[in-house]
Amino acid sequence: MHFIDDWDIWESTQVFPLPEALEKFTLHDSGMLHIVQLPVGMLFVSIDFDIIWNQAVPKEFSLLVIRFACPYRYVWREGSFELNTLGDATSSVVPEEDRIRMLDDSDFDLRAYQGDSDDIQAPWDDEGLTLTTFRYVNWGRFEVLHGLDTRIRCFSPNGDSIDLSAIDLTGL
Repeated sequence: MHFIDDWDIWESTQVFPLPEALEKFTLHDSGMLHIVQLPVGMLFVSIDFDIIWNQAVPKEFSLLVIRFACPYRYVWREGSFELNTLGDATSSVVPEEDRIRMLDDSDFDLRAYQGDSDDIQAPWDDEGLTLTTFRYVNWGRFEVLHGLDTRIRCFSPNGDSIDLSAIDLTGL
């Protein structure tokens, strides 16, 4: 997973919010491969991208990697049998009233957020707070509550990569 440590490649990748990305591309029949959290707080998800459903992507670039720059929380729920195939994925910005309700949520300790001196803003203050759900065909789920800064690249077996946001979908 050499792509995780290549900061230059990720800094050159355009921010592609997942709600927008999932309107243009589907994860249906794709296979979840890895979920990796770095100590610096970033989360990477690698997926065996189903190119049949995403014909605009050149077939040699079938390893899809999503970098979540600011994951606030993620939850794994196992399905009824072992299978990594995704049925679909959804992603939407969390409405302000739901963000405010997070102040009462035991998942977030208010003591962790002390104001302007924090390196990471409180999730309820993040206007781009997004909930993304990866649904498996075995009824399992992987949910990520994150900021809008997601970057997505597709890699080939020889290490070449393309920015998913730069793929032209006109004419499809």
